[in-house]
Amino acid sequence: MEAVKTNALVDNTKSATYRIYRDLQERDNHVTAERVKNVFLGAEIRQRTLLELFDRHNKERKPQVGINICRCGYNSYCRTRD
Repeated sequence: MEAVKTNALVDNTKSATYRIYRDLQERDNHVTAERVKNVFLGAEIRQRTLLELFDRHNKERKPQVGINICRCGYNSYCRTRD
């Protein structure tokens, strides 16, 4: 019975670290074992400013101009950030 609990804990830990790895890779595309460990342990909590969030949003939207959004929509995002 103890082995079942231990295996479940190992599986949950493995799933959580893999999820953290994917999230870090999607957000920053810079992942290290140290960062995964810090996020898992709650040591890496970084506050972002509103301007940083706008910059990231606009950077992600720029390649979509003419595909998913129009130029005027993208310009609107830039004006809102300014």
